[in-house]
Amino acid sequence: VNIDGGGDGSSSDDASIHPLPYHAGDIATVMPCNSNDEVNRFLDVLPTRIKEMADRTISISSNDGGGVSQKAWPKQCTLRMWLTYCADIHSLPEREDLRSLGPFCSPNHPMGKDQMQKLISLSETSESAL
Repeated sequence: VNIDGGGDGSSSDDASIHPLPYHAGDIATVMPCNSNDEVNRFLDVLPTRIKEMADRTISISSNDGGGVSQKAWPKQCTLRMWLTYCADIHSLPEREDLRSLGPFCSPNHPMGKDQMQKLISLSETSESAL
């Protein structure tokens, strides 16, 4: 597999073509791309407070000591960018994703600990509707 560093989509035999580096056991991630209309419809059902943040830069980090770092999520982006390029808004969430979201619940929020436990509970195979 080769990639063209020229950016115009053409290929040539010069130094701008580099083999794609990979090693046995490497994993490729295919990120979804949702249309602007789909993202806007998704944002429309969120609480106003969250919807108003759609175009502000947010930082994404975890309290779990790095367990979420395997996800191909950016460290900083807008919520709209994350919904457009990182979220599969058309599918049911996978159990591992629900578990990964748990550490993002703020323990300082009145419902934060309950929400974290609910996400963990939904991520387990027993007694789960997913």
